[in-house]
Amino acid sequence: MHAWWRCGLLLWALLSGCSGLEFSLILDQDAKGHKQNEAAVRALQAGDAERALQKLQKALRRHSSAALQNTVGVALMYLAKSRQPFSKDKLLQAALRAFNQTVLLAGGSLGMTGGANNGGKGRAKPQATGGSDLEVALANQALATRYVEASRLNRLGIQLDLQNRWEEAAAVLREAQKVAPSYDPLITSNLGTVIYKNATHRSSGWLEAEPLYERARELVQRAHKDLPGHPAVVKSLKEVQRLQSSLSAWRENAGLRELPVPRELLEAAAVRGTLVCTWSGGGSKFSKMALNLHESIRLNAPHWERAFVVLALDKETLLFLRGQNITTWLYETTDIYMTRWRLLAGIVASGFSVLLMDTDVVFLGDPFSHFFFDADFEVMTDHLFPERDLWDEKWRDEEHINTGFMFVRGSKPALHLVHGFIDAHHSPWDSEGPSVGGGFDLFDQRIFARFVRKQIQAGSCYSLLENMTYGKRHNASVLNPSVRVHHPEVIAHGASFFWLRSHRARGLHMPPVAHANFGRNKLYFMRDRRVWFVENLTERFSEPVHKDEYFPAAALPQDLFHGEADPFAGGSTRVRFLRYGNKAKAVKSSKSRLGEGSDKCVSHGVEANSLACHFLELLAALEVAVWLGRRLILPNSFNCSWSPMWEVYGMRTSFRDVHEDCTFDYFADAESFIKRFGHLLVEASFVKSEEFAALSKRSKMLRLDRLDLAEPRELRQLDASVLEVEGSVLALRDSLRDRYHEFTALGRALFPCKWIEFEAWFYARRPDQPAAVGSSRCGVQGLDCCAVYHGWAEKLEYFTGVAWDLPCDCGVGAALGCHPRDNGECARQDDEDAVVMDFAEMLDYKLEL
Repeated sequence: MHAWWRCGLLLWALLSGCSGLEFSLILDQDAKGHKQNEAAVRALQAGDAERALQKLQKALRRHSSAALQNTVGVALMYLAKSRQPFSKDKLLQAALRAFNQTVLLAGGSLGMTGGANNGGKGRAKPQATGGSDLEVALANQALATRYVEASRLNRLGIQLDLQNRWEEAAAVLREAQKVAPSYDPLITSNLGTVIYKNATHRSSGWLEAEPLYERARELVQRAHKDLPGHPAVVKSLKEVQRLQSSLSAWRENAGLRELPVPRELLEAAAVRGTLVCTWSGGGSKFSKMALNLHESIRLNAPHWERAFVVLALDKETLLFLRGQNITTWLYETTDIYMTRWRLLAGIVASGFSVLLMDTDVVFLGDPFSHFFFDADFEVMTDHLFPERDLWDEKWRDEEHINTGFMFVRGSKPALHLVHGFIDAHHSPWDSEGPSVGGGFDLFDQRIFARFVRKQIQAGSCYSLLENMTYGKRHNASVLNPSVRVHHPEVIAHGASFFWLRSHRARGLHMPPVAHANFGRNKLYFMRDRRVWFVENLTERFSEPVHKDEYFPAAALPQDLFHGEADPFAGGSTRVRFLRYGNKAKAVKSSKSRLGEGSDKCVSHGVEANSLACHFLELLAALEVAVWLGRRLILPNSFNCSWSPMWEVYGMRTSFRDVHEDCTFDYFADAESFIKRFGHLLVEASFVKSEEFAALSKRSKMLRLDRLDLAEPRELRQLDASVLEVEGSVLALRDSLRDRYHEFTALGRALFPCKWIEFEAWFYARRPDQPAAVGSSRCGVQGLDCCAVYHGWAEKLEYFTGVAWDLPCDCGVGAALGCHPRDNGECARQDDEDAVVMDFAEMLDYKLEL
């Protein structure tokens, strides 16, 4: 064996904040592998582990040595630090195998005390000594063993967390901390996370939870200093800080039944003794939703504009709303759990009737003209089939009443019901029903609906739905409080209005009110369905790119525009658009759409005239638009009859045509798509705006023969506000890829490969209903067809028994070059990570002992 040098520089300490690993050089310049080994070490010192492994791979094809194997192990260990859990574990295992081989080549054996199979504890001690070469090999082997074990325990802790087994997860993660050779911020953050979750769901109340929250915050905050941009750490820190703030507010307000309200201010605003009220906090960023509600009232029910009042939860919100001439008063609190109910009690106790709403409600008419005025409460529901399902215990309580829209009369029975609810549930730990892990429940809608259901069952309340009655009207000759539930075909929840258009079943052009009650990217839907009334188009396209830890916006190649200003960076005064497929809506038969575009889909391995073909064309159009420096106008010509909910949700009768304003969000998750690509596009309904009408007067057709222009800059400088793609956008995209080499880099930047996971826990189910079944797919980041929360895909099987069975990659993963690899990765064949993981797999095979 040629002599190898124990390098005095600790690479691990230099590059990743840990200490202990040492790498080596072959001293004999004439020895095999010397040049590759030297080049690999230089690459490692420069922080380029991929290049180091490529150099080592060439050397290992010819021969093996202790020095080469040791350097391979160090490179893999360094690379593992920056990878996601699956890749990290594979790389750590491969590194350990490399160190095992190093020990053998250095003259040792694996039959040792405290070695590779000792659970990661202790220093490996050789049965035979071999000098410094063996010492380095054994030290690195022991260190890698501990990292592998710590990683295994961390992964087990995450699994236990997902199963809501937080105490067990905490014990496992504490063991992982002990095993790890040095401080690991991710293990620390995960431990803090399970501590605050356990405190929330398993403790008896705020006294027990408070010190646990503080300990959890300390742990997560420490991890955040080392990983300030890590999405999981950022999310945990925000959540534990929010819980700490809320806990103080819950405790301070424990005895508060009613919020103080400015009676004179409300009397001046009331219309016939009735107020239209919402509440808002978080400053102007969040209060724009309240401003939109106000604008919808001004446009569609102006006689109620005077009655609109807002409770501001902080001074910034107060100043913003007063600046918009909206009647506002201040009550500062971070308690959003009971604020709605204490506000309601304060208003009703003052003698007013009130329509209390969430800010994401819009008036599209006058809802009061649809009220019955025969109950203390008139509310909306989240049921799709209330005549079948209302107050049936087999459904989740949160479906029965949507508390984001409640008209409450200024009556004693109404106040009695609200007071009774506040008294019973002044703390989130006072939930009466099952929740995640225990009695704690922050979802006041679920708790209130459960409270009302139990009052009905006890004979202390009754409910109405059209001509049906539930419960007793009287109790010991006293009139019980009453709750009328409105049908979603009239008072529309999110699915009813934004997707199903079920108001048409009642002969309504529009429902009088619609609630965007879904949690993911409401702004996109309100814009696209044309119920966002506070848009300034110039300001919108000059906004900076939104940053989100979990859904990062697509970053473009730095040299894409050859030194010209990036039109998507925000602040651009020149906003231009690309449109494709705009004639598709006029085609009545989907079969007649077979043609050049569909033929092109077939050539890419995707079935013609299919949902996958639509998505392949959409992504091709996005690629073309970005390359031209234009925002893509999303299409509205998908075929909605391909949706799994077409028949069972009654869309056949509410849609006039299968292509009628059918957008991508009927099939794919808008949250991941818009947050990744939103700065590069505009919603489909933009073509119905006055702004587009003006811009389209200066439109041009973009044809393949225009690509004869010599320079990409000439195409980007075409003098037209709107370019219309003529013919197949796929053919156009392919031609651009063939003609301009930078186009390939753009596609890779926009559409990196990623596993799109089927999250069974996400889907609603009854206690007797098995979990939803689906399979993850290798697709592209931002495109997810198995998590369509906004289309209520997660409730489809729950309500109807029909599964949401679309492929998670929307059928286009393989067509875009993404394939599952033998090592479990989802990658393109030429991805650097794929090359590295293939090398790790090769080592796993060659180093099998």
